[in-house]
Amino acid sequence: MKHPIRIKVRDKEFVIDFVNNWFCYNYYEFRQLTNQAEIDYIRCTEIQNEVKANKIDPKIAAAEFNKIAGRLKAIGSVEFFNKRLDLIKEALVSNGQEFSKEWRERKASPKDILYFLDEVYKYEVGDGGKKKAGQTSK
Repeated sequence: MKHPIRIKVRDKEFVIDFVNNWFCYNYYEFRQLTNQAEIDYIRCTEIQNEVKANKIDPKIAAAEFNKIAGRLKAIGSVEFFNKRLDLIKEALVSNGQEFSKEWRERKASPKDILYFLDEVYKYEVGDGGKKKAGQTSK
C-alpha cells in the first residue's frame, strides 16, 4: 500500500497521497517546456562560443537565436506561469489541502515550486510512495 508523502517547502509541509491523471498529463507537458528551455539555453551559449571562434556565420547564428528566442519567450509568459499555478492548485486541492496563491507568489522561489511539482509527480510514477509514513522528501 502506498504511504502518503510529506513534502516540505520552506515553512510549509504538504501531505500528498493522491495524484490524478490531469496532474500527470499536464505536469509532463510542463516539464517538456522547461526541459526544452534548458536545452535552448545551452545551445545559445554554444552559438555565442561558435561566433567568437569564427566557427559559424553571424547571420546563421542570428537566425538560430531568433528561433530559440521565440521558444524561450513562451517560458516567461503569463500562460506558462498560470500552468504552473494550476498544477500546484490541483495537487493540493485534490489532496484536501488549502491552496494559497499568496504563499506561492511571495514565500516560495521558482526552485521551490519545481521541487514541489517534481516530488508530487515522483510520488505517482517514481518510487511509488514507498517511503515510511511521516518521512519527508527533503
